[in-house]
Amino acid sequence: MNKFTLSIVCLSFMLCASCNRAPAPIPRAPVAGKVVGEKLDGLGIVFSESTTSESIPLNSDGTFTGEAPVGDCVVYIYGAPNESASPDAGHADPKSSGIKAAFWDAEKTPWKTTITAEGVTDLEFSLDAKVAADPGSSHGGR
Repeated sequence: MNKFTLSIVCLSFMLCASCNRAPAPIPRAPVAGKVVGEKLDGLGIVFSESTTSESIPLNSDGTFTGEAPVGDCVVYIYGAPNESASPDAGHADPKSSGIKAAFWDAEKTPWKTTITAEGVTDLEFSLDAKVAADPGSSHGGR
């Protein structure tokens, strides 16, 4: 093998080794709906699929619109900054919210739904949903 051929082979290996293909992005779809309950100011919800999640702030009346990952999702509450407060006001405190702890926890939330590629625009999640010990129970969503 001459030096030119060897150089081409080495260059080819170097180029292939440096090809870092980014993983395919997780598809997202439009979602809209409402969380039914009290004390929702400054809160949001998270749609969590097995490999990614998306957080969406709640309006003061509990309604929301945004995008969520396509697939089977668990849905839970997060403490979003309260937009009506000063920028350094911090986040909602789960303990003082009066909302059951399970609604703040991705592993304990009773809220589950499937987001299709077309999206889902009639979701409803209730803070009155029973928090069962059975992990197979499902409330809310479609």
